Amino acid sequence: MVARAVRVKIVAEDPLVRSLLRGHLAAEGHLAVESGDPEAEVALVDLVGSTFERLRIPVVALAPDRARGDAALSSGASAVVSRTAGSDTIAAAIVAASNGLVTVDPALAAIRPVRGVEPEPLDELTPRELGVLQLLAGGLSNKEIAARLAISEHTVKFHVNAVLAKLDADTRTEAVVRGARLGLVIL
Repeated sequence: MVARAVRVKIVAEDPLVRSLLRGHLAAEGHLAVESGDPEAEVALVDLVGSTFERLRIPVVALAPDRARGDAALSSGASAVVSRTAGSDTIAAAIVAASNGLVTVDPALAAIRPVRGVEPEPLDELTPRELGVLQLLAGGLSNKEIAARLAISEHTVKFHVNAVLAKLDADTRTEAVVRGARLGLVIL
């Protein structure tokens, strides 16, 4: 079964930027670039000269720097991607936004989502637990995580259980979603 394409609206002041983005996204088979269509599901906004306060759909902001990326997240953007990111990174952020996830490009990883609601305090994850959480977000199994980190599967299970407990999650997926909302996971 083929998944339906995500409809994307491009918002950019510069016509050349709009054209380049349209060309890059057209190569992605799971995205459909809309021309001002009110049926668009996600807006891709180039933050150089554009704003998105009036949009009522998830926004993926292309940020030239961390400061503008941080401002975009504070204003409600669902994702922030470096303006220099490749089309695959932009496409992944669009798909994530269409599914209700908040994402930040690794190039702008110092940005943390700010949504006006303080997350509940939680026990801080250790660096190893953060690494395991990131690998969980990548969809790796315990066996694959063990191989990647050169540790035993038993140790991976220990770390996964610690991550679940600290994030008050019942499943691996729930832990990844909570980790993303807290800015602990880069999707």
